[in-house]
Amino acid sequence: MIDLVTTPNYTPSSVVPIVESCSAALPAAKFSDLLQKNYIEGHTTIYWAIVDGRKEALLAFVRFISQIQCPDNLHLACMVTNDHALFTQLNLGRDMIGAKGETLKRSLLCSPQENHEVGVDEDRFVVSFRFKMCRKRLRMTYSMGTEFVARGRIWWLRIFYCAPGEEWIIATGLSQPSLPVRPLAKLIIEAQREKPGCATRPAAWQWTIGLNKLRLIAPVGNTAYLDCDGTLHAKLEIELKCKGRSE
Repeated sequence: MIDLVTTPNYTPSSVVPIVESCSAALPAAKFSDLLQKNYIEGHTTIYWAIVDGRKEALLAFVRFISQIQCPDNLHLACMVTNDHALFTQLNLGRDMIGAKGETLKRSLLCSPQENHEVGVDEDRFVVSFRFKMCRKRLRMTYSMGTEFVARGRIWWLRIFYCAPGEEWIIATGLSQPSLPVRPLAKLIIEAQREKPGCATRPAAWQWTIGLNKLRLIAPVGNTAYLDCDGTLHAKLEIELKCKGRSE
């Protein structure tokens, strides 16, 4: 097993037979635990499969893992490789919808939000979000959010709902074990359609957000900022270095 993630003589075609042979020698639960033990230089076999880019080994290992018990180790691996796609595929993001949101999540038949990084330059990036059935979800669960990997860190964005005025409180920050940074963050929500009786769309809403600081924003009762399916489209611009700031 160790050779699959450490040896330089890596043969992808041999991965599945070796993993299946090892799994046959142990009960399923014990083999799952073995794959998640920190016995290779303080990390798991899954960690090294990710960091060394051995996709065939990773896919073979994941088949035999009933429940992920080492999320911190996998978070670190996704940060080291800056791999948001894998972070999402392994479902490593924290649960930000709560028990009430599970019913709504099942009714959507898919993930309630999608996000992806769009690189801009060395010190700045933009992440796009689509929160499906936004107003309904907020009224049911009073909060929603997501985590994503960008620039070697795990970030989070969260929106809280305050009744009866329907104000929103937004916040963003870093998840462990991300290294600290002092970014300048801006949330942008663009109109998706025209207001009734108007030929043009309203201007985009923009708010500057401090890291780990709450920001109260205007009520979003205006449906022009949701598309025809009730989806909120937003962008989060993060500037890691700016004048007068440093990491």
